[in-house]
Amino acid sequence: MVDSILQEFNPQNKDLLLVALQKLSLHGQLNQQVLGKVAKYFNLSPAKVFGVASFYSFIPLENVGKYVIRICKSISCDLEGKDEIVSAIKTFLNIDIGQTTTDNMFTLLETNCLGWCDEAPAMLINDVPYTNLTREKVIQIITELKGE
Repeated sequence: MVDSILQEFNPQNKDLLLVALQKLSLHGQLNQQVLGKVAKYFNLSPAKVFGVASFYSFIPLENVGKYVIRICKSISCDLEGKDEIVSAIKTFLNIDIGQTTTDNMFTLLETNCLGWCDEAPAMLINDVPYTNLTREKVIQIITELKGE
């Protein structure tokens, strides 16, 4: 699968590296072997490819669950009760930040500002933003996702 995805990109155009990494990350973990293939394909050093991949928090370098919960850690979310939301999620899913549930359904991460400061606290689950969060609201959201 890695090779077929890479062939969608012109290896001479190094500006496509980030886009290629993003697309590959949607299809699984970007481990050392995959990053090595990417480096070889774009004729870049493995260190360069790893540096780009590890810089962006939305490109996971470890296995993640079906649903990646990203909690905004901006000052706005802090002031509006982010810690209470994180605590509720950690307790409900029995995981800590940076961990994935044993059924591989949920991964909990913190990230920099999501851009929803006016509706803080906020989180992103995969590509869907959730705002004005309360303990009850996050439990309801996660419960609904578990039922899918």
